[in-house]
Amino acid sequence: MCVTRATVCEMCPRGTYSSRGSASCTDCPTGTYNNQEQQAACTNCAQNTYMEFLGKTTCYTCPLQSTTSGTGANSVANCTCQGGKSMSSDRACVNYWRTGVVHNVPEQDLLSGGWTKCPLSKLYSDQTLTRQDLMCGKTKSQIESGMRFAFGAKRTGSTTIEILAMGSSQVSTGPIPVFPLPLTGARNESNPRIDAAGNLRSDPFQENAFQAVPKLENGVYWYITAAAFGFSANAQVILNDQDSALSQCEDRLGWAFSGPGHRVGCRCSGGSSVPSQQKASGCSEDIVFSEWERIMYWLA
Repeated sequence: MCVTRATVCEMCPRGTYSSRGSASCTDCPTGTYNNQEQQAACTNCAQNTYMEFLGKTTCYTCPLQSTTSGTGANSVANCTCQGGKSMSSDRACVNYWRTGVVHNVPEQDLLSGGWTKCPLSKLYSDQTLTRQDLMCGKTKSQIESGMRFAFGAKRTGSTTIEILAMGSSQVSTGPIPVFPLPLTGARNESNPRIDAAGNLRSDPFQENAFQAVPKLENGVYWYITAAAFGFSANAQVILNDQDSALSQCEDRLGWAFSGPGHRVGCRCSGGSSVPSQQKASGCSEDIVFSEWERIMYWLA
């Protein structure tokens, strides 16, 4: 339809509608679209599509292997993965995915879900982790094309991962802007692939390319500095080298780059050590290196 302005009837553009005699055009609501001018109503998004924004001329298609239960979906959350799969933070249906910091995960669950264990996973007893190790032999282009990662720790010889968190190296589906996450983060917050001088960075692990500011991804606060890498379920991450916060200790993990240092939980006040079974009470030991193994998995 058109709207009357003085004596002129102006056509409503695509993405809007108006009823007869209306003085203005109205944006199509979420869950609908309109790809023609001069319409009296918008059309519901078809099954297997959704639209999260107002005034659109088309709908987004649900991620591969997912669909909606009907028409008019207004969020990607309405797209349900099929075949028992779960939707990752970069909107892909995968066999095994968890949000937030999780505990006591059978390592076989990751392997059965198609995850590949990084051969650079190391015992803490005598080997130092580097920033490059986090990439697990992947190239910059592979990571920036979009992969999923899982990091954590388990007791040496155990088949159960004691603490684990997952994330995606790039989120680019639908309306989410493309941005590599903590492993490729940089100083320019609007586009982390661009350095402070406005140039496309060639090395995602270049020292000084990172802010000591945690980045939220998949319900987890991740950080990487020149000295350490880690994550927390709590936004209160206190960084000197590793996270030194003293709350929600059971949901924190940190790896030092300068030596074999590692921490599951909080560091005790004054740097003293306590048995690991006291971790839940708010304070855990600096790791006895021979007891723990780093966990690094990737999923294309």
